[in-house]
Amino acid sequence: MPSAEKYGKLNRLLKDIDKNKELKSTGPKQTYQQSKQPPKIFFKIALKLSLAIIAIIMVIIFLLSYYMINQMQKVQLKAMQQRGKVIASQVAKSLFEPMGKVPYNELDTIVDVELEPILKENITVNDVIYIKLFDVRKKIVWQGGVRDKEVANSSIPLYDRTLIQKGKKKPVQIEKIGAVKMHGLTPLQKLANKIVGLKDIYYDISAPVTLQQLAKANGEIHIGFSQRSANIAILDIIRIIIFIGLLFTAGGLLFSIIFSFFFTKPISRLKDAMVAIGKGDLNQHVKITAKDEVGLLTWNFNNMTAELREKERMRDSFGKAVSEEIVEVMMAGDLFLGGEEKDVTMLFSDIRSFTKLSSSLNPSEVMSMLNEYFTLMEYVVNKNMGIIDKYVGDEIMSIFGATDPNQDHAEDACRTAIEMIIELDKLNEKRKNEGKMPIRIGIGINSGLVTAGMLGSENRMNYTVIGDTVNMASRLCDAGGTQGFAPIVIAEDTYEKVKNIVMVRSGHAIAVKGKDKPVKIYELLGIVDRQTSIQIKIDSIMEKK
Repeated sequence: MPSAEKYGKLNRLLKDIDKNKELKSTGPKQTYQQSKQPPKIFFKIALKLSLAIIAIIMVIIFLLSYYMINQMQKVQLKAMQQRGKVIASQVAKSLFEPMGKVPYNELDTIVDVELEPILKENITVNDVIYIKLFDVRKKIVWQGGVRDKEVANSSIPLYDRTLIQKGKKKPVQIEKIGAVKMHGLTPLQKLANKIVGLKDIYYDISAPVTLQQLAKANGEIHIGFSQRSANIAILDIIRIIIFIGLLFTAGGLLFSIIFSFFFTKPISRLKDAMVAIGKGDLNQHVKITAKDEVGLLTWNFNNMTAELREKERMRDSFGKAVSEEIVEVMMAGDLFLGGEEKDVTMLFSDIRSFTKLSSSLNPSEVMSMLNEYFTLMEYVVNKNMGIIDKYVGDEIMSIFGATDPNQDHAEDACRTAIEMIIELDKLNEKRKNEGKMPIRIGIGINSGLVTAGMLGSENRMNYTVIGDTVNMASRLCDAGGTQGFAPIVIAEDTYEKVKNIVMVRSGHAIAVKGKDKPVKIYELLGIVDRQTSIQIKIDSIMEKK
């Protein structure tokens, strides 16, 4: 059988059609809906922290390496130049006396004997790539050690500084004359050089062939220096820095993984607990392991789950005393004395000859019988979207249409009454097999306006409905199953709402307490199934059109 909820929606749709309501577009509305599926995790927090820590370590290593390499280049260049100045000055002093013995046009006569030994001695000095000797006419007297073609063909900047006054130090001239790619490197040195891109830079260091106390010179000496040794030292240090960087990166990775694990573990526990709560498991309590914001978040989460458990416990407790719809109102705190007028259908039912029936049973048997009976009747009422207002002894007071204004409450009440009789027959068959007395009931149904709301005092109140419609349904219940009437008696107002779908025996009028005139009643004998009921309503609407 299709669900009552489904047919409730169909009935509401039929009412809209019957009233010829036009659907008007109101344009798009901004709504905020929670996605049914949680977002997918592409990068976990632990991974993000690890990458962030590694990135910080690498940036620090890069900046330190850049600073160290830059400083090393300056230091190495300064040391090389200082060494070149010393060598040039010493060679110049050594050559001054031999070159002064003969005229400048006869210097070739003493080159092999006196000049070349002094010059060749310094050719072997590390990083010296050439030595060239010029006379006072700026003509070359001797050269040696030139191995690189690019250096050999390069123009040598002649000494162009003026010899200053006597007794002052003669200045040494340093000029950059060229640069070539580094060659003869090991694989690791090549790798390091790809990072910094060092080149072998050549410098020409020249000095006048003179003594400090003299203001004249016999010529000038030029010594070529290469930056290769300084570059090799820098590349070796870069290799060490790369190794240290890799070591620190690996250590940082290990540290970040451990740190991320301990940092994200409490968050992961919170996430798992929240997922469990989302699935309805409120028995969650996360241990507080940190005295920080995560610990505070965990404490608040535990408080929240405790409040949810308490609220659920109260909901369960209230749900056993009042209907679920009323529980929602109570839990929301929207409780106030007063009510509102509603069009509903009331259904009262009670057990016939209950006093006689209970007199043959002890109190525990009476309670057991009533609990079994009420449980079965409550199931039928809830199934048809009714609300049980209260139990009064053996009497059940039910409301249809109080919470849903679009509910076809008259039909649902009549269908509930029929199903109550059917289920009671099944229960009586069971009781008969157990040797127990059967239960007979009477049902009264009436439709109309009632006042629905909270009734009582400021400190103690109860949701209920009052009005003549309620009283009439109670009086009709007294007639059901008595005086030859069928178990189910409905009022004329209810009959007018369901006459196309029910089978009744009509024409009776009974005296009702509180009414001056007899009231017409109908004995409900049956009702069509819901599919047929919907089709009848559709046919009726089409006929009107």
